[in-house]
Amino acid sequence: MTAARGALRVRTDVDLLLDAACVEFAEKGYQRATMAQIAEGCRSTKPTLYAHLGSKPNAHQMVLKREADKCRDWLFQRYAAATELPLDEQVTAGVQAFFDYAAAYPYGFQLLFGADNTTATVDAQRELVTVICARISELLERFQLRTDGRTHQENPQVAETLVAISITGA
Repeated sequence: MTAARGALRVRTDVDLLLDAACVEFAEKGYQRATMAQIAEGCRSTKPTLYAHLGSKPNAHQMVLKREADKCRDWLFQRYAAATELPLDEQVTAGVQAFFDYAAAYPYGFQLLFGADNTTATVDAQRELVTVICARISELLERFQLRTDGRTHQENPQVAETLVAISITGA
C-alpha cells in the first residue's frame, strides 16, 4: 500500500510539473521558456524537474502528448454523446466541444493551436488534427449510412473544414 501511495504521489508531482511546463510553453513559446521558469512556476527545483521530465525537449514532448491526448479524449467523448442527434446538432455539438475545450484548458489549447511553430508542436498538432478529422469523417459516414444508406466521397474534406473552423474560432 505504501508503494501505491508513493506511485500516486509521483504521478501527482509529474502532473504538477507538466502543468507548469504547459503554462510556460503556452505563454512564452518553446524557445523563450526555460526549465528554471518551469520549476519556479510549480514551486519546485530544476533538479526535480530534470529528474522527472528530463531535458527541455523531452518536457516539451511530454506536455504536447499529454495535452493532445486530453484534447482528443475531450472531443471524442462529446462526439460520442452526440451520435444519435440529427446531423446539424452533431455538428453544433462538435464545434462547441472545441470551444469548451479551449475554455476549460486555455494553456493546453494555446500550446497545441497557438503561434508556436516548433517542429514538435507542428507534428503534434498535425497528428491530433488528423485523428480528429478521421473520427469526424467516420461519424459522418455512420450518419449517412444510417439515414440514406450511402456515404459521400467528400467526408474527409468536410471534416477538415469543420476542424479548421473550430480551431480558428476557438
